Amino acid sequence: LQHVHKQNIIDSSRELKEVYLNLIISFFAVSMIDLFIPVYLLQLGYSLFEAALFWLVFLLFIAFTYPFSAKLAEKIGVKHTILLSARLLIIFYLSMYSLSCNSFPILLLAVLLGIAKGIYWMPLEIDFIANSHKRKRGKEVSYSQVFPRLGRILGPIIGAAILVSFGFQSLFLFVVV
Repeated sequence: LQHVHKQNIIDSSRELKEVYLNLIISFFAVSMIDLFIPVYLLQLGYSLFEAALFWLVFLLFIAFTYPFSAKLAEKIGVKHTILLSARLLIIFYLSMYSLSCNSFPILLLAVLLGIAKGIYWMPLEIDFIANSHKRKRGKEVSYSQVFPRLGRILGPIIGAAILVSFGFQSLFLFVVV
């Protein structure tokens, strides 16, 4: 039975494997840091209200951006939209890294994070549908749900270890890499 599951993953298209890998890496990296961003903001002296407002603005911009992500993917391509999202996330995490030295408006950073995450999901789902196999789609969807969850479980544990051992700046840099 284990061989059958491994064989099904091996038989998946190269493109679908890229989707799986993208999901695993992004879930792992993001889960290493996202849980700790409110703590980081509080540690920098922002109030609880400001940290909560950061998350509210972030969530609103995900909701606002998500419907436009399909149009963006149609215009510049699915992979380019996913790459744009990754670049925006890198800018966000590097900005958070230097937030203790520079005073970026945190609500602008929340907007940046919301846009980055808002334009990520729709193109990834389009890429998944385009590269999945109609007869195997149920199994492929389950893989796309299970594998990233493993990264999401391990991410906060490893993120906490890095945070405790080396601090927030090291964690931000580790996530960017």
